[in-house]
Amino acid sequence: MRSRLLVVLAGLSAAGAMGQGVADAYTLVELPGLSGAIMSSASALNNTGMVVGTSDDGANATAVYWDAAGSPTAFTLAPWTTSRGIDINDEGSALVTVWDQAQTAQKIVLAHDGVHLSLPSPANTNVYLVGDSISARGEVAGAGFWQDPKDPEYGMFVAVRWARTPGGMETTLHSGNDTESFITPHMTDSGLVVVGGTDGGGADAHFFDPRTGLRGYGGLGDYVEVFDVTDTKAYLSVEYSGSSGAPGKPFVHELGGAIRYLQAINCDDPDTGCNWYYYDLDITDHLPIRPAALNDAKTVVGDADVVLLDANGQAYDKQAKRAAFVWSAERGTLRLSDLIVDGSDMGWHLTAATDINELGWIVGNGEKDGQDRAFLLVPSDFCAGDVNRDGEVSPTDFTAWINAFNSGCD
Repeated sequence: MRSRLLVVLAGLSAAGAMGQGVADAYTLVELPGLSGAIMSSASALNNTGMVVGTSDDGANATAVYWDAAGSPTAFTLAPWTTSRGIDINDEGSALVTVWDQAQTAQKIVLAHDGVHLSLPSPANTNVYLVGDSISARGEVAGAGFWQDPKDPEYGMFVAVRWARTPGGMETTLHSGNDTESFITPHMTDSGLVVVGGTDGGGADAHFFDPRTGLRGYGGLGDYVEVFDVTDTKAYLSVEYSGSSGAPGKPFVHELGGAIRYLQAINCDDPDTGCNWYYYDLDITDHLPIRPAALNDAKTVVGDADVVLLDANGQAYDKQAKRAAFVWSAERGTLRLSDLIVDGSDMGWHLTAATDINELGWIVGNGEKDGQDRAFLLVPSDFCAGDVNRDGEVSPTDFTAWINAFNSGCD
């Protein structure tokens, strides 16, 4: 435990280094539930190492947060007895879902000063979706339909922004013009509102900056979801071709930059024939790789199929269980469990990663000894002498160095 805590504290000391990419190795920290819990799940983390999620004892779910060492604490959410944690910002304000005794759900902001803030519907607006992200200032985004009170025949879909004022959460609306509906609303740390919008012939990522009044959109067509977005307007989305048998293709796109498509685990090499493998499966609603989040370095995490390759390197099947992944344009799609070499993941299957912060820390969910558990992955630095990165310095490291030197790596 001591070595793990040292790794965590070392990571915190590097808080000024923002937008970290894929680490060479990670240490796994278990995020257990509260006393009596049978399962835990993590949703998001901030840049100070706090993780938000849920502890479940089989009867009730409770929104919790964990510190960087993996110790859970329940949020104070009376009178609600059932709750789930969704997101948390760097000041410690959290977005949570709560249920009343009638099992009616609503999302609220639990501010860092302990105040509970509801998200009221704007006048003449039916809010049909509240996003899963909270900005550095405690703002939340949503989507709704505004009806003109003077003309019942006229209305429009709008993006909704909630911001804290002395009187509670105040709303601002952003029109979508010809947009037929808004989906997957997000709020970046700086307060940029981003929603996926459909116009009947496709969908785009719509950007609204409440502070400057500027707006824009991805304008790439046929994209129907926005999974996450950064303040540099790099966003995760998915392209659907509409053709039978073609699965969706997730990608990373920064406005004005290149589009980078994400592939399932073991499918980065186009010669593996993974595309044909999925065409043959004829599963149009299946995403071989589902991204969940990205940071400013455009490092992506989520869950993906683990495609099996035959002796000729051709895709022929996939594992029954999906696996948590990390992706970068430089290194492609990597199974996270392959990057844990210190034994801290013993007994684990990492099912899905749910968030990554600017330090490169990753949270997600998996199974430990058959029980659902949340995890935190902290980048760990190898000893320079551990050439083969097996967690030990031994004569085998000298052999590994000689082999690398002879293969052209000096």
